[in-house]
Amino acid sequence: MLRSRIDSALENNTSVDSDELESIEEQLESIETQALKAGKIVDKVRSYSKPNQQRKTVSDLLRAAKEACEVYAKKADVKFENHCKSGPVYVHFDEIELELVVHNLLKNAFEASSTEQKSMIFCSLKYSTDNSVVLTITDNGSPLTKAAFDNITSQSRVSTKAHGLGLGLDIVCSLIEKNEGKIAFTLSKTRSLITTITLRSADRELISASQSAASAVLKNTSA
Repeated sequence: MLRSRIDSALENNTSVDSDELESIEEQLESIETQALKAGKIVDKVRSYSKPNQQRKTVSDLLRAAKEACEVYAKKADVKFENHCKSGPVYVHFDEIELELVVHNLLKNAFEASSTEQKSMIFCSLKYSTDNSVVLTITDNGSPLTKAAFDNITSQSRVSTKAHGLGLGLDIVCSLIEKNEGKIAFTLSKTRSLITTITLRSADRELISASQSAASAVLKNTSA
């Protein structure tokens, strides 16, 4: 799309106005951001084959949830409620893996609700009584049959999607369990899916260490 817009200007020997140039720059910035994120995901997958590379990290679940909701708000009616503090909500989870988990669950909710006249997704973040953090995602998709719901909650679930490898939910569950979290599936009154993930709040010492490490990386990058 960018090439065609630039080629058109060159063929017609016309200059690109400021609004058009700003639009092109925004799209290039978006491409660059997504390319960098894709690179991080590739590096993360490669690290799985290297032993003893895992270390405890913390990530901001509030940021991950907000960013995922913003993506799908362009396609559906997404409502996000934050019942936690206004600042970061740190949990014991790798940043890239946490983004993969939240985006995958939002994607599933969007696909389930896309059959309706108006796609609606409700996302809620709150602390539980044991100071863990609970993220709940609900869609307004068509009522699930008992067989469909049993497939989702089964350890040997089978993908019913026409595209993809059918590994998304399995990977999500594995990542949550690896980080000592829990995932649960229930049905709403209209038998649409409610997905709840519960993660441990990060220790203050680990948060401080993570922030120091991030500052050091930023300092070295700037240098």
